[in-house]
Amino acid sequence: MFAIKCQGAVEVIVPNVPLTVEHAEELRETVGHCLSDGLPMVVLNLHDVPLFDSAGLEALLDCRDSICARGGRVKLAALTPLSQDILRVSGVLEAFELFPDDKAAVRSFIQ
Repeated sequence: MFAIKCQGAVEVIVPNVPLTVEHAEELRETVGHCLSDGLPMVVLNLHDVPLFDSAGLEALLDCRDSICARGGRVKLAALTPLSQDILRVSGVLEAFELFPDDKAAVRSFIQ
């Protein structure tokens, strides 16, 4: 349910399920696998995520905190308009850098 693609040193995680209580722990575990080596650079491509609940929003913030605690960065890419609205209204949007797609997010790590 959570594909991981490596683009150089950047891990791109592509969930294709709602980020709700049913899948929040899976997101944490998937991000945890990206923390094993070196400086974590993670992009979450949220194009196929239809919605979030409070557990999903909390999982996003937990993942950001875990990555930042190791000196890394996480960026969000390809949000749907609904997802972007949910993140904005909840105040979570301000905690992340947003990009229109994976490629732009990955490129931003080298700028």
